[in-house]
Amino acid sequence: MSVKYRCLSELQKKILIFMLSVDRHFPGFSPIRYIHKSLGIGSVYYSCGLLESAGLVCLQRKPNRRVFIVLTDAGRAMAASLMPVEYRQHREAGNRILPSRAQGREMRDIEIDIRGRPYTVSRAAFVIRPDGTTSLALWSENKGQAWLNGNARQVSEWYQACYDAGLPVNVQVEDDRLLADRLPSW
Repeated sequence: MSVKYRCLSELQKKILIFMLSVDRHFPGFSPIRYIHKSLGIGSVYYSCGLLESAGLVCLQRKPNRRVFIVLTDAGRAMAASLMPVEYRQHREAGNRILPSRAQGREMRDIEIDIRGRPYTVSRAAFVIRPDGTTSLALWSENKGQAWLNGNARQVSEWYQACYDAGLPVNVQVEDDRLLADRLPSW
């Protein structure tokens, strides 16, 4: 069945673009709740059902009531056509567009492996300093703060690992005055 992208709602377009990004890193079925959490909109399940009836996605319902989604070939083509031109150019060049996740009420430490070393972390930030250097700031309820220095590509990979682990993450540009308060690197 042929569906024109102008017939899709803004949420359905966002879902297709999001799924194309997820499919690049994690091919195959993904839980719909990830889309729901990332987009923060309540009618994701209904919109996914409409996308399935249009033949753009395939839904798989498990006995435990979890629903998983994957793009069909038509959905993948539609999502690629919906992506902004600049985003496609950045993606083809190997550049990353970093997602963010707001901090919830309670922070919990989880263990994550970065650079082959385990870190106990409750939130993370991609930090850009005025001199152009970058680092990943890691906060822990029990262990304080750590700074992992690296080039922008390394830090973006570590940041993505924190995001994929479900941690609250953000990007921040530091002021020179804040640099004096920094704890030493781990």
